[in-house]
Amino acid sequence: MNRLYTCSNNPDVKNIIITGGNSGIGFNTAKKLSLKNCCITLGVRNIKKGAEAKEKILAFNPKAKIDLIKLDLSDLESVRSFAKEYHSRHDKLYLLYNNAGIMWNPYELSKQGYEMHFATNHLGHFMLTGLLIDMIISTPDSKVVTTTSIARLFHTVNNFKNTIHGEDYNRYRAYSNSKMMNYLFSYELSKFFQKCDVKSKSISVHPGISRTRLFLSASGKDKSLIRRFIHAASGMVISQPAAWGALSNIKTYEDAKIKNGEMVSPSVFGIWGIPVRKKLHIGRNLKYISKELWDLSKKLTNCEYKLR
Repeated sequence: MNRLYTCSNNPDVKNIIITGGNSGIGFNTAKKLSLKNCCITLGVRNIKKGAEAKEKILAFNPKAKIDLIKLDLSDLESVRSFAKEYHSRHDKLYLLYNNAGIMWNPYELSKQGYEMHFATNHLGHFMLTGLLIDMIISTPDSKVVTTTSIARLFHTVNNFKNTIHGEDYNRYRAYSNSKMMNYLFSYELSKFFQKCDVKSKSISVHPGISRTRLFLSASGKDKSLIRRFIHAASGMVISQPAAWGALSNIKTYEDAKIKNGEMVSPSVFGIWGIPVRKKLHIGRNLKYISKELWDLSKKLTNCEYKLR
């Protein structure tokens, strides 16, 4: 893709990155925003599937501006490569959707030796944001939108010794912990923007319980037929379509009143319904852990969040 759609050549075009944009909520977000004046880059682990998603979006909107760059969030080298490639193609970044994630996976370590939920859901997004922070801050009214989950309420994060490498592994706990980390990251990033006195915004989103491939396929990872049935049934009964889940993301683009340090989630118990805004809040007991996670993530990724 040439630089035709970059902000430098057309200031009205908004450059957007969506991680995991080839399916589910990320795909529906890209599809909806393709109708806006946006140049959308999908960060995808599988280029073939990304190309298929791009074709579907172009079939929906032939004028869509869609780009693809390979991105495996579990591999820090892939994250670095993505950021370098994006810098070579663009000079501004209006909106970064930290959307991709894994859920309830069997125990596995990333290429760098970190537990896979921790590596994919949190650490990769932390590094990606840090490597693009100069572009984000230099873009007027830019936003970083990070997806969390109501599962974060079941976290067991009180230290990170058993989280990084997955000792005493439990797939449900690992996922919940990673989603709390997403929430804490949004909080710390909002403080970072405030401290730097910039107009960029850090926003946390919860799409509700949505019928995505992530949720429904997770039921197949459990050998228990009863648990598979419960997961699948609950997905159909209390969840909403993936297109509805994308509404929280869309609101972060369309709502001019949204502020740094806010969260967008469905109105009904945070599960489904029209998305609403509320302030990001963490309890006193999590404030120390939140700062510890930020410092640890900088160390593990060698990413300092420097303003150039």
